[in-house]
Amino acid sequence: MLLSRDPATLSEEEILVLLQERARVNPDDPQPHALMGQVLKSVGRDQDALRAYQAVLRRTPNDAEAIAE
Repeated sequence: MLLSRDPATLSEEEILVLLQERARVNPDDPQPHALMGQVLKSVGRDQDALRAYQAVLRRTPNDAEAIAE
């Protein structure tokens, strides 16, 4: 199970799976989307990162970090 492992040992894809689940369980929470944006940007998936930041802005339209990204 992913949650029982040391977070430092998780791959980017495993982290994204955990964040997607958190976003599904807490649909109004912008944080998992912001974190997904950071992970996706770090692995060069810029279009997916943009969609994640857009999801943040749908939840918190004035989020300065998401706007900057």
